[in-house]
Amino acid sequence: MIKLFLLFSFSVLVFASDVLTFGNEKKEIKTTIYSVQLFSEKNIAKAKTILEKTPENIKKETFLHKIGDYVVGRYGENKSYSSMKQSLQKAKEAGYASAYIIESTNLDMKNSLVFDGTNEEKKQVAQKQDSNPKISKFDKSDILLKANNAYQSGDETGAMLYYEMLLASGYENQKIKNNLCYLYGKKVHGFKQKAL
Repeated sequence: MIKLFLLFSFSVLVFASDVLTFGNEKKEIKTTIYSVQLFSEKNIAKAKTILEKTPENIKKETFLHKIGDYVVGRYGENKSYSSMKQSLQKAKEAGYASAYIIESTNLDMKNSLVFDGTNEEKKQVAQKQDSNPKISKFDKSDILLKANNAYQSGDETGAMLYYEMLLASGYENQKIKNNLCYLYGKKVHGFKQKAL
């Protein structure tokens, strides 16, 4: 009877947790997440412009995600569909008449994230758009580290953004150019060769 109780308790703990840890290894469990999709655009610059014009009470919880060929604005995240109905109503009141609730997973939402609107990322985007941004050597090495980490974690779009920022800042390095060319080629032509 005790074994059965322990097995039941362990099962409840495992299924109630989003992250399962054994030893030093963490494994995130895929869970269903609901969100309100506000808009979709083919161009990330247009999507960011729409995001900037979004009312503040909605903008702080709206993130851009890359889904296929589109960049979509998604407002809020919740495991409960009924809770998202309130968010949908807020979005419609804010002027997004065609907004709707989408079903995804916590891992898909995290992996498709393109732009979360944080101050650091806004600063980096602004630096990228400036024709001759001035950034310190520390910032350049930080951006290079973020680019490499994004690539290693499978976020190729993020890696491309960081590599482009480095080139736009005047930090020219053959390895960065090669990696960026590789990523563009992979995206357009489906190359299989590894980046440097």
